[in-house]
Amino acid sequence: MGWVNTLPLGPKWHSTVLQVEGYATTDPIRLFWRDAAEVVASLFGDPIFGADMMFDPIKVTTHLGREYSEWFSAKEAHRIQVGFSGVLNLYMGTER
Repeated sequence: MGWVNTLPLGPKWHSTVLQVEGYATTDPIRLFWRDAAEVVASLFGDPIFGADMMFDPIKVTTHLGREYSEWFSAKEAHRIQVGFSGVLNLYMGTER
């Protein structure tokens, strides 16, 4: 099992004990989490995933009409992408 030690570690797990005033528990409530920026950097830096990530909305049509198979093929993805790019272009001063 020596090869396991050669695998990349990825983002670290963190834990936080949650305490809610007025609510006693017999065991502590522990929240386990990872830093989102570290997760994104890890995914983009991984050659297995980085080259195949998709962020642009797609429109898939067949002889039966439009196909909705995943979130990026949904109308909402197109609406958000167009709206965000318009706001970004306006902010960057590249609005035409």
